[in-house]
Amino acid sequence: MSRLRTLLPYLARHPWKLATGVTSIFLSVLVGLAAPLIVGGAIDAFRGGASMRSLLTYAALLVGVTAVQGGFSFAQRMILVSMSRDIELELRNQYFRHRETLPLGFYQERSIGDLMARATNDLQAVRMLCGPAIMYSSNTLFTALGATVLMWRIHWQLTLLALATMPAVAVATKIFGEQIHRLFEKVQEQFSALSTRVQENLAGVRVVRAYAQEVAERRSFATTNREYVERNRQLIRWSAAFHPLLQALVGVGFVLVLWRGMFLIEAGSITVGEFVSFNFFLSKLIWPMIAIGWVINLVQRGAASLRRILDIVETEPTIRDEPPLVEARPARGAVSIRDLTFRYAPELEPVLSEISFEVAPEEIFGLLGPNGSGKTTLFRLLCTLLPIQPGTAHLAGADVSSNPDEVRRRIGITFQSPSLDDRLTVRENL
Repeated sequence: MSRLRTLLPYLARHPWKLATGVTSIFLSVLVGLAAPLIVGGAIDAFRGGASMRSLLTYAALLVGVTAVQGGFSFAQRMILVSMSRDIELELRNQYFRHRETLPLGFYQERSIGDLMARATNDLQAVRMLCGPAIMYSSNTLFTALGATVLMWRIHWQLTLLALATMPAVAVATKIFGEQIHRLFEKVQEQFSALSTRVQENLAGVRVVRAYAQEVAERRSFATTNREYVERNRQLIRWSAAFHPLLQALVGVGFVLVLWRGMFLIEAGSITVGEFVSFNFFLSKLIWPMIAIGWVINLVQRGAASLRRILDIVETEPTIRDEPPLVEARPARGAVSIRDLTFRYAPELEPVLSEISFEVAPEEIFGLLGPNGSGKTTLFRLLCTLLPIQPGTAHLAGADVSSNPDEVRRRIGITFQSPSLDDRLTVRENL
């Protein structure tokens, strides 16, 4: 949960939206808490023989309170949901921008489907954390505090009775919250596996059909899909049980209040109108107690997804640009490789061992060798797509490891499998 602190800078970029949204929630709750007092006053006035004009005044006040509360509710949703979309935009841009800085080796270790799942499902969960979770938690806090204070002013003993189940609510929230967090992480991991399966089949559809593997691939996908559904079912079981359990615990407090309230009314310790107002406040308190479960659910899901996003965003690039070269160098220049040795992992045998050669400007140079001899690896090192040891490769006299972006701008590349953007024309792709 400490990872949630990483969202603070994003929230800090929208201080006015956050402040205005929370203020709208506060005002909405404040105005809404006047309704039970109006109803209680109307009941006592009716029992005392109030005039029709007086009752119409109470009715007009109720309509006015409802209208004003509705206006503030509309404002809070517009402001906070809009803010959450802005944060989602910033996070997605940062995710994409950072992903562009990561080396080729990163993509060899991570599946495309997993990266796509983090950019879609996980970002959606984080957006819910930044918008609806803030909205519901603020509403819960203000409503719970306001209703409790007003209930206490009406009758403090009834208030203690109504809150008697709160320790059980806290324990249930902790147990269910931890379980929901764990299960949601499993669901997101399986969604990544499912996305990867789809991506690989779409990309390799020609190979699948060429070797008549459609049935095997369908069977494999069905297994992965079933596992995804089963993990969701486990999450649904806990989420579905959470809210009824909270409602049952709150209902116990409600029954205790009704039972005790009858004796208080008979003893004259409380009026009928005050008792009705008390129960209205208690009903307003039920939503915050139930909303705790909803908020905990959103926070646990958002925290799990945020961890998965930060796992990518906090990955340090192994290839970094240094400040641009001071001297402007020509676009053409010699290529020099000196004693280049490279292995993909320290424990593996070297793919290239002490390679040295030079290519003069405008010279045509061909590199031949059997499959697996290291031709592609050498090319990737020269283009700094793989981390290269400083001083082993130079382009136009400049060390290629010192400024990868500048090196790539000077090199024209034709891959074996061209990648075309369907949104662009042939000329734009070229």
